[in-house]
Amino acid sequence: MLANLAGLPAIAIPTGTAEGSHLPVGYQLMADLWCEEELLAFAQRVI
Repeated sequence: MLANLAGLPAIAIPTGTAEGSHLPVGYQLMADLWCEEELLAFAQRVI
């Protein structure tokens, strides 16, 4: 939510569930202003 308020590009990547609790786990990545291409390229490498 902070990324939306600040106008920063952000993406959430689900990575699975926590052992024992079955709660969802993931990464939230944020980048500097006007760095959407770098953020998406990095997120694609993580997946």
